Amino acid sequence: MINKKRAEKFWGEETAGKLLKTKLDFTLFVNADLANINASPEDGRPREIDGIGFTTNVWYAHKLRKALLELGYPIFVLSGSDDPDGMDSLEEKVKALPGYKDMDKDDLLRALAATYIDWRFFGGVGGFLNNKRTPEKIKKADIGSFGAPAAVSVQYGKSVAPIEIIDVPITSCIDVQIDKNSNRMGTQSIVKHGLYKINGSINVPNAEKSGFTEEDLKIFKEANKNLFEASVSCARPSGSIVLKKAVYWNHKSRYGD
Repeated sequence: MINKKRAEKFWGEETAGKLLKTKLDFTLFVNADLANINASPEDGRPREIDGIGFTTNVWYAHKLRKALLELGYPIFVLSGSDDPDGMDSLEEKVKALPGYKDMDKDDLLRALAATYIDWRFFGGVGGFLNNKRTPEKIKKADIGSFGAPAAVSVQYGKSVAPIEIIDVPITSCIDVQIDKNSNRMGTQSIVKHGLYKINGSINVPNAEKSGFTEEDLKIFKEANKNLFEASVSCARPSGSIVLKKAVYWNHKSRYGD
C-alpha cells in the first residue's frame, strides 16, 4: 500500500486517500493499415529498425494527451495549435494558476496536480523562484527546480512482425496563381500493415508524487479507447490506426506481485 504518512503530509488526508494504491501493468495492441504511424521528424517515414516497426513513448504520451483533451480535461503540455487555453508557453500556464504569487514549491506541485490531468499522469519539471520573498531576501534554497516523476510509463512499442513501408506520390502543394501549372509533387510514406505491441505500467511511488488517483486510472482506460480519433489526418485517416485490444493487470501490492 502507499506510504500513508508521507502522502497525507504532502497532499492532505482526503487527497492521499484517493491516490493509486497498487501497481498496474498494461499492454496495448495497435493496428495500422495504410497509415503513417509515429512518423520520424527527420524524413516523415514510419519508424523501423531492421524491418521491425516501433513507436516511441513520446508518441504515445502525445496521443493520450489529445484523447484526454477530447474527454474535456485541461492539459498542461500541448502544442499551440491544439491547446484551447490560448497560452504561448508553459510558464504562462504556471503563472495563471490561482494564487501563484504566494506559492512555494509544494504549493505549486499541488496546484499543477489539481489543475492538469496530464501532470498527474506524466509529471514534469521546471524552474522555481520563491515568490514569497523579496529579491533582497532570496536565499539559495529559494531558487531551483520543481517537478514530479511520471506515474504512467510506456516502453517503445514494436511490431509483432516486419512491416512494409510504401512511398505514395501525392500533390503536396497547389499553386493557386492563374495559368500556372506548377503543383508541387511529394511522397507520403505509409505502413502497409502492422500490429504493434506496447507495454507500460503505472507506478505507485511515482503516483504519490504526481497525484495520480484511482479515479485517474478509470479515466486512463477510457482515454485509451479513443487514443487515435483525436489525431485523425490525411496521413492517418479515421480507422486506419486503431486500438485492437488493451490488457490490464492489477497487482495486489505497491510494487507488483
